[in-house]
Amino acid sequence: MANLTAADMKKETSAGAFAGHTRTQIFHHKCKLGSSKKEGNIGVIPKKVKPDNDYFLVGTTKAYGVKYNPITQILSYVISKSSKKVLTAPRSKIVKDPDFGGGGKGSGGGSDLTKYVESMQCYYCSLAFNVAPIGEINTAGKNPVGKKCANTANLKAAAKFVDASESYANCKKNGPKDWLEIEAYTRLANAIYKKYQGKVSGNVRFHRDSNFMKGIYEAKKKCHDIDKNLGTNSIAPLSFHPDKWNPGDIWMESVGATEKPLVEEKFYKTWPSLNAEVQRLAKKGDVLGISLKKPSNTGSVKVDIYNDIKKGYSKNIKYVGYRFGQTGDFFSSIDIYILITVDGVPHEFQFRPFSSIASWQGEVSAAAAKAGKISGGPVNFYLQDFNKKMWSGINDNGEAELYNAIKQKTFASTKGWNLFETYCQGSKKIQTPFQVGNYITKTIEKEKLGKALDKSSFTTLWNKQKDSFKFGKYCGLTLIDQIHSIPELSSIKRNKLMVLFFRYASSATDQSSYFIKAH
Repeated sequence: MANLTAADMKKETSAGAFAGHTRTQIFHHKCKLGSSKKEGNIGVIPKKVKPDNDYFLVGTTKAYGVKYNPITQILSYVISKSSKKVLTAPRSKIVKDPDFGGGGKGSGGGSDLTKYVESMQCYYCSLAFNVAPIGEINTAGKNPVGKKCANTANLKAAAKFVDASESYANCKKNGPKDWLEIEAYTRLANAIYKKYQGKVSGNVRFHRDSNFMKGIYEAKKKCHDIDKNLGTNSIAPLSFHPDKWNPGDIWMESVGATEKPLVEEKFYKTWPSLNAEVQRLAKKGDVLGISLKKPSNTGSVKVDIYNDIKKGYSKNIKYVGYRFGQTGDFFSSIDIYILITVDGVPHEFQFRPFSSIASWQGEVSAAAAKAGKISGGPVNFYLQDFNKKMWSGINDNGEAELYNAIKQKTFASTKGWNLFETYCQGSKKIQTPFQVGNYITKTIEKEKLGKALDKSSFTTLWNKQKDSFKFGKYCGLTLIDQIHSIPELSSIKRNKLMVLFFRYASSATDQSSYFIKAH
């Protein structure tokens, strides 16, 4: 993840637990200053903010804020809540994490740290399964003098059964300190050991980005290539990402590191045959994909099974509606939201452009918990099941077609306005009444265009936006249009479409394979 820039400080966040707040407000919130008036009105802390949203990342160091000076843009912090030693860091050294509207933390608190987290987890898992005395690792709280513990000697011994991209020494030096502080590696390894100790015998190896692991995903690629050759009869999206087939961050195996368990064509010739073999191997304890998520600071660790063929998919997913951004103010952000419920629990897809205009995708979440992403290609693929589509053809890079459209001079006053006018009334959390003439926004008030957002003022505002805004909003409006335009999808079909979106985002499609998630 990148660090906060001067430009970031001038904007509100459009995503994350603090969406709709300025970065200065977020600094104060995370420092637990609440509604302090020392630096002006900072607003009310959002309800979905959790107690553990109070820390910053200074590089890879977890930092608890003491005070933030918005004039000098310097953060005062301590590295533990009990420490009295106050350190300082300039804004430019603070990581733009998801709380500030940056990228997702993933298993390791940032993509640059993921390789260390996942590799280190391999060493800890190997310690539990392979280093005498075999069994759970003693936690620091148990005072493990003379017993099995996660010391350097034991972890180096465990390395004999690990094939990972990063050495133990590199993981210890460069990995996130908070994973060690809360004994996340130990707790995850113990939970995995308890679940699978009776299914394995002999040495158990753990892989991260190894040749063995690459061989697993090579079988997926071969199966996908066969499926692609079916053209319009293919059953998986063209851009069916390996993580959507199996999101295993690390893999456990006891068959031998040089083995290639899925290499035979009889396994990878179809999705059902491939996934049946993946599940057979996993249930025997021979080969198993493991998805990792950082556990809470306290409490037990869970190990859940996903994509069990025999159990099928049972979540009840319903379409609720859409929203023009976090607040419903169309011009305040580049995103749109598709609202759903999953087993009665409210969820939302935040669709927005990534890397400016390179791609467009949606991330689904409930409160502060994220459940996965779906890009434009799969969205278009699944729409075609209902004779709808975002762009022409079945290609996965059709976003370029939409981007070219917004470059037309008359776009704002024609296609853009027509879509906005059509769907403005249905946007959730918008000021009421929903008639276009009464659509009053903060943006309009700032621009002094009058109280009504008519065609002329819409066109003026639209033309002032960056291409990334226009691209994101047009993609979002196009998706809304495909759901609601004539012939409008029935409520049953909308729900089925949301099931496809959600299952893809959460790596639970009919083409996805068996894995466990430790969290």
